[in-house]
Amino acid sequence: MRKGWVVVLFLLAVTRVVGVGSARAQSPGAERSNRDRSEKAKRIGLSLLLPGAAQLRMGDGRRAAAFLVTEAATWTAWVVFRAQGSQRRHSYIEMAELQAGVAHAGGRDEAYYRLLTNWSSSDAYDQLVRRDARDRYPDDLAGRAAYFEANRTPADRAWRWESQTDWDRYRAKCSDSQHAYRSARMMLGVAVANRVVAMVDASLSAGRSRQVSGLRLQMAPGAEPGSALLSLSLRLP
Repeated sequence: MRKGWVVVLFLLAVTRVVGVGSARAQSPGAERSNRDRSEKAKRIGLSLLLPGAAQLRMGDGRRAAAFLVTEAATWTAWVVFRAQGSQRRHSYIEMAELQAGVAHAGGRDEAYYRLLTNWSSSDAYDQLVRRDARDRYPDDLAGRAAYFEANRTPADRAWRWESQTDWDRYRAKCSDSQHAYRSARMMLGVAVANRVVAMVDASLSAGRSRQVSGLRLQMAPGAEPGSALLSLSLRLP
């Protein structure tokens, strides 16, 4: 009977030792998997912060240069387009003040300046308001008058272009300014796309180990608990 208990205790001890050895054997793989996930997260974060930074961290200079050059060119273009839009906006506001008699030109909103592109004068715009009032209130003179007074151009917002040439130049300036601002917004989209592409590229590269030439010494757990295996390998470029 005693021999039976001794055998059982021996088997339990062997099972415990084998289990510990198995856990030790799996530990490096789990640690490596955690390191890979951490490295992947870092590369994604770097790509979102600065496209090409993750590729530079991996030592891939060509890919890093492509993303970094794209990033620099994108923000340079954004600055240029914003400056052009602002400069042209200032120019058409000045034209509205000098050639159309707009008072307090710098304090007007964009809806007001759009009216100046569509109508040669505030009187011409008010004629449209009169027609609209007649259509809305054909038999109600009081309602027609109230609608006109509520929607006509106030005296301090009146304008009249001095010539067709000035009006055409103003509309061209407005169009150029809007185009420049749209181009600047497009550059923001390019910046976002550059980050997405860099992030995907870095994410796909996170699981691939970089091949380095030369001798490499590796240590791995052995088959028995507490043992280890050493290996020496040569990697060619």
